[in-house]
Amino acid sequence: MSHLLSRPPEEAARLVALTLLARAEEAAARLADPDDPEALHDFRVAVRRLRSVLRAYRGPLAGALKKRHRKQLRDLARATGEGRDAEVALEWIGAQRERLEEGQQAGLDWLAARLAKRKEAGYEEAQRGLGESFAPLAVELQKRLGVYTREVRLDGGAGDGSFGDLVAAEARRDLGQFEELIAGLTAAADAARAHRARLAAKRLRYLLEPLERELPAATPIVKRLKTLQDVLGELNDSHALEGELSAAVETAAQQRARALLGSAMSAAAEAGADAAAGWDPVDGLLALARLNRERRDRLFGELAPGWTGKGEEAADRRALARAVGELAGYLAAGFSPPTPEDAEPVPQLVP
Repeated sequence: MSHLLSRPPEEAARLVALTLLARAEEAAARLADPDDPEALHDFRVAVRRLRSVLRAYRGPLAGALKKRHRKQLRDLARATGEGRDAEVALEWIGAQRERLEEGQQAGLDWLAARLAKRKEAGYEEAQRGLGESFAPLAVELQKRLGVYTREVRLDGGAGDGSFGDLVAAEARRDLGQFEELIAGLTAAADAARAHRARLAAKRLRYLLEPLERELPAATPIVKRLKTLQDVLGELNDSHALEGELSAAVETAAQQRARALLGSAMSAAAEAGADAAAGWDPVDGLLALARLNRERRDRLFGELAPGWTGKGEEAADRRALARAVGELAGYLAAGFSPPTPEDAEPVPQLVP
């Protein structure tokens, strides 16, 4: 077994967490650069990965973090949520322009302006002092993660076991949760279950991803999970946009009704009514809603039956379960899994 995986769980879990903390610090240092458009996104992802690992290794990290530390990290991860969601929606609706009739494009422009304001406001609020607020937290976490005490039982009881044992147990747990959720995803409209399945897959990926250099056999699993997350992530985006479009149609209809009423009550009622009648984003919004529904159904079709099917149908799900099971089996037995033939030599995560 590799050097890191054979270490005590308390030590190895801290080394992994400190590595991810350092990556979050690197991303935070870029936040002040106005010419680095990816800094905020990279920081958000780095914090999310750190939180996932801290959650997975809560046992061996007991006492290292307090509730306030976890709350601070949660708040940092959520800080860019609204702005990022608006940005993702903007990218998708912008790509639909050519699929809309000329008269429907007013709805796209109306929604794009609405989302652009939300994106700008969300990112400005998140970026304002975000790096500064993370810096003292990072210093405190470094100190707390940099030391630990461990009980050693000479009779081989509690306190024994390697980091590999822990990773094996966590991988099996995460896999079980994911399998249960994805197998129960039977309808494209089940946004809640699809979201939970995506998070479960992400937890498994984030568990294994930091160990790829120590554990090359994890790389094919991580790649498979990345591909799956692309589909589940876009499916989640389609669910979120469906709610956004529903609210937008209602708001636009109300605005148009007020414009028509105002024109009808004005001195130039006839001309004003004609002008108001010419401005109608609702038709374009409804067209976008139809396109988004098509996207949602197509994405769900990519998951079924390979991931969501029953028995022999669920070939993708069974392949993932088999790969994770084999990996966990090797780790629990104290052996390093065979290195994939196409894997390239990489340096160790820690010395």
